[in-house]
Amino acid sequence: MKQALQPLRFAIILTIGILIGIWYSPNKRWGGNKVSQIVQLIKSNYVDTIDTETIEKEAVNTLLHSLDPHSSYLTATEAKEANEPLEGSFEGIGIEFLLRNDTIIIVDIIDDGPSYNAGLQVGDRITQVDHKVLNGMGLKNQDVIKLLKGESGSTLNLVIFRYSGNKVLNYSITRGSVSIKSVDAYFMADKETGYIKISRFAANTFEEYQTAYRALKNKGMQNLIIDLRDNGGGYLNTAQKLADEFLDANKKILTTRGEHTGNENFLATSKGDFEKGKLIVLVNENSASASEILCGALQDNDRALIIGRRTFGKGLVQNSFTLKDGSALRLTISRYYTPSGRCIQRPYNHGYSEYEDDNKERYHNGELFFKDSIKVNLKQVFTTLGGRKVYGGGGVVPDVFVPLDTSNSSTLLTELLHKSVIRQLAYSYVEKYKTELNKYDSFLIFSETFEVDNTLWQELEGNATSLQIIWTVADFKRSKKEIERHLKASIAKLLYKSNGYFYVENSQDETFLKAITCMGSEKYFEKLTH
Repeated sequence: MKQALQPLRFAIILTIGILIGIWYSPNKRWGGNKVSQIVQLIKSNYVDTIDTETIEKEAVNTLLHSLDPHSSYLTATEAKEANEPLEGSFEGIGIEFLLRNDTIIIVDIIDDGPSYNAGLQVGDRITQVDHKVLNGMGLKNQDVIKLLKGESGSTLNLVIFRYSGNKVLNYSITRGSVSIKSVDAYFMADKETGYIKISRFAANTFEEYQTAYRALKNKGMQNLIIDLRDNGGGYLNTAQKLADEFLDANKKILTTRGEHTGNENFLATSKGDFEKGKLIVLVNENSASASEILCGALQDNDRALIIGRRTFGKGLVQNSFTLKDGSALRLTISRYYTPSGRCIQRPYNHGYSEYEDDNKERYHNGELFFKDSIKVNLKQVFTTLGGRKVYGGGGVVPDVFVPLDTSNSSTLLTELLHKSVIRQLAYSYVEKYKTELNKYDSFLIFSETFEVDNTLWQELEGNATSLQIIWTVADFKRSKKEIERHLKASIAKLLYKSNGYFYVENSQDETFLKAITCMGSEKYFEKLTH
């Protein structure tokens, strides 16, 4: 087997060499034909059947990863899937589903999407798709996505069992553009403090933020918490526009520098709606790219208090170049620098694999648990507008550190989440007791008064056991509080959508609770402008 792989590796290396010749040789006769010829030779003569698209992808990515860890090549399918959440829409029927025994259960319907307009309801079971009976197919989530998504304008025929009326119904739904929200939730955390959760920086994020902001202002918001935890970034200009909302005119937001792009400074205008008032930004080790642009700008200008753990550390800017077949080259074209002049890009001179394993290293060296273990480059010292020291070369270090809490973790909790046992139980419970649950007028009242009773615990244990999940007393005791939080939040999502889910989740979240504590204490804001 090893010998059989050698020609393939050689072909990949040869293809890389040809690609380098195409991009850098002044001899225009190279064109794009050599790559096609090599791939065709492999396809026509190689000893085994191979996927030429995989060869091309591996060859190009090998080359790109030798440049930096964020330049990448995406196939046409991958490029389309990657662009959908950033463009704010996808083509499909617009449902969120839960898969149970080869039955697709609709647990949410996106407003104004094809399913919403066709009259599908939460709780409907999809038993057939385009005349295919789903029972016995051994479906996985990715299989369902492939069945339901498709080109806008195409038709999907569904057979539905409606539990509430005990009816079998037929639907013909025309797929269309379905919006994807990037502001996951917003609500009042207390009488004066608003909370906005942003999952990515997409084309429509700024407009979604403004909608959330206006709604919170109408409820009396004076202070604001922006949650960027697990936000992997997105469009630079979206982060810039959002930063502009909080900074006075002419305050620097960021600078970009590149060999072919030159230097460009981005300054705040006079249009910001929240340039005064206490502002807190929540981050963690998965807050990256555009998230770091925003929190770096606010930290360097002493405008916001950053709470959580050191951010990812991505200070490189990519531009996407679409190729003729729909595939895309995402190429790093510049570095960005925060207002103090720091580049927060982590070093990547030790190879792609080590760079990718950075979060594991943070876990093992104790950084996620102890503030004193945070790695910063002490030689790259910068100062904020108010004179505070900040450091470059490895993400944004928060002003207030909150350690990762693993005290409630267990194998039982991991299995329950991985196999969607908690989510499935939440759905069954809401379906069974929907009338009784209507007594909770809002997710605030639900969060404060709903309790997981013994019946629910017993049902959860029975469901776990049926899936061969080992339920030990020690694991349950260790993770009971965390399991309860997830179960309660999952029920809240079905009743009140994402606002309910995040309100319940945050009610016991250490980083969120720390933000509320800091918001009520002037000492944390003494060196900040608000």
